[in-house]
Amino acid sequence: MITLFALKVSAASITSKTTSKIAITICSLLLLSACSQGKSVNSLQQDFDKYKYSDYVLANLRIKIPTKNSTTVAQTPKLNLQKRSSKANINIASVVVNNGLFKPTNAGFSIDKLAKKAPLNSLLNIALKRNLDIKSMKQQAQANLEKYNQVEFLSDTLKQYAAFTDDIALTGSAKKKTGIAYPSPGLNAIKSSIIDESVKYSRLKLKQTTQDVITRVRIAYAELQTARRETYLLGQLTSQYQLLKQELQNNYATNTGELGVILQADIDIASSQNRQRLAKDKRDTQQARLNALLDVPIITRFGKLDKLTEIKLSSKHNKLKTIANKKRVEIALLKTELAKMQQIIQLSEKRLYPDLDAGFSRTKNGKFATNPKVKTNQFFAKNDAYLNETRQKAEALKLKIAALKNTTASDLQQKLSAYQSQKSTYRLYRNKVIPKAKSSLDIANNSFEAGDGGSVKIINAKVAIIKYRLLLLKALRDLQISHSKAERLSGFKIR
Repeated sequence: MITLFALKVSAASITSKTTSKIAITICSLLLLSACSQGKSVNSLQQDFDKYKYSDYVLANLRIKIPTKNSTTVAQTPKLNLQKRSSKANINIASVVVNNGLFKPTNAGFSIDKLAKKAPLNSLLNIALKRNLDIKSMKQQAQANLEKYNQVEFLSDTLKQYAAFTDDIALTGSAKKKTGIAYPSPGLNAIKSSIIDESVKYSRLKLKQTTQDVITRVRIAYAELQTARRETYLLGQLTSQYQLLKQELQNNYATNTGELGVILQADIDIASSQNRQRLAKDKRDTQQARLNALLDVPIITRFGKLDKLTEIKLSSKHNKLKTIANKKRVEIALLKTELAKMQQIIQLSEKRLYPDLDAGFSRTKNGKFATNPKVKTNQFFAKNDAYLNETRQKAEALKLKIAALKNTTASDLQQKLSAYQSQKSTYRLYRNKVIPKAKSSLDIANNSFEAGDGGSVKIINAKVAIIKYRLLLLKALRDLQISHSKAERLSGFKIR
């Protein structure tokens, strides 16, 4: 309006001098007015720029000043993964030591010394260090650690992310040469969690293998102890049968014996010799099995073994069942598999469905839009049934875990019942049968010295004692094996 007024005045019929003064005055007013309006506009613009966003949006959209080390922000996810990988590596190294069944010692034991003495604890220490199955599973667990460096080709993504943030810091928008989308820390976090579960699964598989090796060594050792002792007892039994046959032949020659008992003695001799031969084969088999478990030369022969003794079990059965459901490695494996499956479901949902946000989304070219960016993934969108299938598998896995817990309780009850039965048998022969058999032998000796009996009764009494000792040995072996299997099933040391 002021400008139009000035034009009308200038067009009026007035003198040039007056016109000049009026024009100068009007121009001055216009200049002052424009300066005042420009200052107000700048002030309003500044206030608008200052307050147009919330604190949350302002904090997230503020353009950062470029620094010399502009890749430090991008390296943070990688450092986190390196820390997780390093921690997982330490955990893998401790699995063999903290296996739940046997605590290894640092005391060195040379393989050459096994020819003189071979204690069970020394064999277990050697097995944990040399067993090939444990080494193989440990290597597989170590290989799974490399997955931390493969989170959606993380190293390449981080380089792109660094270039992307550099461009934003310098220009306020990403250059077209990057051609990448803003990376999703949420997706990478879920993928890292999936890798965590994968590494945990491999760690549990290593623990499972370690427990299997420990149990196999213990059972093979008990079998070797039994086979050696059985070979010795059967040798004594054969000798007694041969003495018995000689006495029976003498009686037959003096017409005080029968031919049938001599034939029975021959049968007993042949039977005991065959059992002794089988015991030797069993001894060699268990020796070869231990050599393989310890990864020692096949020609290795152990010297003196530990004495086969009773293992007492003082824990209550119900308490053992409760602990077994928490400690059994097979249950932990299924739980880890379930956790991994749930993470995969979460990852699929995050790719398929949009997240809630504050109304701002970063587009591929780095600019901001006020409309939320709905994430779409054609692969997952077309395969939404995959998501439902995985959910159903997860539910099935939960039921499988519950079933395994019930099976664990049932199997543990069977093993503990077998242990109690074998303990009763062992104590029966040790405390009652063998002492009475020895008393019978004393009576036979006294009768022989008194001239009221022959040597046949003494030999029969000795044969009976040897047979009872063989039964005692079998009960003690079964007791050891049941205890080892119960510990393996429960996943912890039972005492």
